[in-house]
Amino acid sequence: MKITKITPWLLLATAAYNFGRQGEYIFVEVQTDEGITGWGEITTTYPAANRAVCSVLQQLEPMLKGDDPLHIE
Repeated sequence: MKITKITPWLLLATAAYNFGRQGEYIFVEVQTDEGITGWGEITTTYPAANRAVCSVLQQLEPMLKGDDPLHIE
């Protein structure tokens, strides 16, 4: 099994614990050549950091394509 695509999703949503205020949340979709899709979540405390994380993930995608998604270290 090999990674074929990594997509960061930056979402704006209202959280129940955040007193009705909106927050940003990052989810990461990892697709494989066997048709398996995995999801992860990343949390930061500042909107600019969220955008930076998404940008870094987009830059790392070419280096991670072809890697085994089960090899996490």
